Amino acid sequence: MSFWHAISKYKEELCPMNNLGLLNEDKIQITLNNARYLNLSNHWKGCIQLMFGASVVSFFNRFKRLECSKTTNFIKPDIKVSYLDRTKYVSIKGGKCKCLHMEQLKSFIIYLLDNGISKRTIETIILCHFGDGTLDGSGAVRHDYHEVFQMYKARVIEANKELNQNIEFVKKTLDRAVFQGVDPEAPRADFIYYGDEEFGTLVAYQQVYKYIERKPGNWSFYENLHIGPLIIRPHGRYAHKEVVSEKRHNEIQLNWPHLQEDLQYIVKNYGFTI
Repeated sequence: MSFWHAISKYKEELCPMNNLGLLNEDKIQITLNNARYLNLSNHWKGCIQLMFGASVVSFFNRFKRLECSKTTNFIKPDIKVSYLDRTKYVSIKGGKCKCLHMEQLKSFIIYLLDNGISKRTIETIILCHFGDGTLDGSGAVRHDYHEVFQMYKARVIEANKELNQNIEFVKKTLDRAVFQGVDPEAPRADFIYYGDEEFGTLVAYQQVYKYIERKPGNWSFYENLHIGPLIIRPHGRYAHKEVVSEKRHNEIQLNWPHLQEDLQYIVKNYGFTI
């Protein structure tokens, strides 16, 4: 069976992929659930105003209680916040982990094909993913990142031009990684929150889209394969050692290296009101 025939066969068997567990969800949920707006910290009062609008937290509404619950697994939002019969979904990030999304390499290839990405660019992604000179991970030696980059430097530069030339594709990929995920029927995140129960940065997806639209080429300093601010990397290449997990070996990650700094920049430069 040829490589591309195998991809076509896998497309028929495709199912939603798992999402990473994230930090701080329990503490944030406890902080918000059943709390009166009046009793929240100034930080969370500001977040609730951003979510629901300043008019929703008028004098008489300040005594009403919020409801906050954790969502089910495998979707992008981590918590659901309800206030005065309105509901918002929030994706929570924090800590040192910059990974926003993981899925099987084959699933990601199908996504790229469906969005018109060339086979040459896709093959470059696969070659860099396995790092063993093959398109199926069967090579005898798996090289580390620096070795792989030197092997395919010209191809990576070429691929990055294609992956970042269409802003709508960049936005769509960000939506897949952060807000919607791979399941179009799942609830999508209205906001991304980076921080903990005491302090953090809350950003609406509309603000992120404005940032993407107005900053074309802003990520050209990345030498890695990337789509906008998202770095494409293997979950487990296992360079110069045995493969411990085939699942990880065949998964890609989409990482946002400067997530916290970029979200803070977005808040300062791209306003949002309901």
